Amino acid sequence: RFQQKNSRVETMVVEWLKDPTRSRKEDDFFDVYFELFTEEDTSELLRKWAKNKLCSADDQGKSLQDRFDGQTYRNLLLSPISDCYDVAIAAFENGKISYETYSIAFMKHLCTDQEFGKNGWKSFVTAEKTISYLVSQVKDLAIQAIYNHPDLPLDELGTDWILERVESPDSNYNFVRTVFLQKFPIAALQENSLTKSA
Repeated sequence: RFQQKNSRVETMVVEWLKDPTRSRKEDDFFDVYFELFTEEDTSELLRKWAKNKLCSADDQGKSLQDRFDGQTYRNLLLSPISDCYDVAIAAFENGKISYETYSIAFMKHLCTDQEFGKNGWKSFVTAEKTISYLVSQVKDLAIQAIYNHPDLPLDELGTDWILERVESPDSNYNFVRTVFLQKFPIAALQENSLTKSA
């Protein structure tokens, strides 16, 4: 890995890699770009360059980012590297991925520091290195994902989860109370709870 202090060497490496004579058109550098993008010890210059190679679209609107699957996006979302979770957030906000990738069952574990601390999100990721605390950008995404879901799935949240947080005095759950008072009549929640416990 090239560190920040070796900026001259980094520039030479990037320029060398940019040279079209160094590779054939059919050569696939996806794994190289992805590793440079996601490894913590990659320098900022090389990370930005790799990010550009992965995310920049060609004339047909296609990019190497199209090869990211749902698991990759979930891992990126909880990466300790800001460039990684920025890409994961932008993909959802721009409609590149949907609730199929960031399910409500996943998002509910990221909507407050308290939920994050319970580690329920860990079953949704496979990355070895993840954020050690809930960064505000990820928390905001989770709240908006829950708040804006067109047909919020009660089963993915869990009736008990909903009722406990609707009744919680913690201001961090104000958005939960707002969402569920708007979308779910309390009687319906209680009826659902009784059905599940029967």
